[in-house]
Amino acid sequence: MEAPGELLKRAKRRHKRCCISTAVLAAIVVVLIIAIPCAVLLPKQKKPMHPATILLPLYIYPSSGRWEPLSAAVERYGDVNFTVIINPLSGPGNSATPGNEYPSAIRRLNSAPNVQTVGYVRTGYTDRNINDVVDDVATYSGWSKVDSGLSVSGIFFDETPHDFSRRKQQFLITANEAVKNATGLREPKLIIHNPGTIPDARLNDPLTDVTVVFESSFDQYQELEEDLQSLPGDRSSRSIMVHSLPSGKSVDSVLQSMSRTAQYLYLTTADQGYYEHFSDSWDKVVQIMGL
Repeated sequence: MEAPGELLKRAKRRHKRCCISTAVLAAIVVVLIIAIPCAVLLPKQKKPMHPATILLPLYIYPSSGRWEPLSAAVERYGDVNFTVIINPLSGPGNSATPGNEYPSAIRRLNSAPNVQTVGYVRTGYTDRNINDVVDDVATYSGWSKVDSGLSVSGIFFDETPHDFSRRKQQFLITANEAVKNATGLREPKLIIHNPGTIPDARLNDPLTDVTVVFESSFDQYQELEEDLQSLPGDRSSRSIMVHSLPSGKSVDSVLQSMSRTAQYLYLTTADQGYYEHFSDSWDKVVQIMGL
């Protein structure tokens, strides 16, 4: 049996070694905390999107609550701006006002502070008679004379050309002037052109507010993404419309990319009837743009 003094000395040595080990371990922990980047320890901050507006081609007849996904989103996300393209009959139709269930549905949209409605007018890449185009603008303008709640805030000219000619240039100027001179449209009378691709710069009329520089599938968007992002000028004058987004792709990252190029955006997973129903991605798109 060891003497009590030896036992005491041995206990003190064990205690000292334990203290040293604890101190070393604590030092290692401190070093690791300092050495590991904060980005690894803390959740990454979401990069905010550029300010953007949903440009929605609403080519859906407003029966049986079919516009309800839009109305619900408008009410729920008051900070999201919607520019909604109204298209009763590949244009306004021949009546003084849109028929049947359109009036009440349009009034509801126009009553929302975060909604701007515009009327659809087809140009046929300027092959359509310019007088018919001007008449369509006048019909939309006339809606407000019958019912002020139906007044739209501008015109979406579909199928505008991307290639230049003097005749096409004059056609677009005449169409734009018809909008700006229409007394029944709400100010500031937004004019949108949709060539679906980047148009010849000589077709850029000062009266045109927004140009759709891309309208196609997500696969094609990926091919042209860098070219679109390198476009000069103000993104607030551009729109991008993308359909057929694969289900595995991040809606968030694609919207981030689109918003770097354009302010007016449309994105859907639908690969057919893109504008004739609300796809499964609708709620997600609106939610992200409302963050």
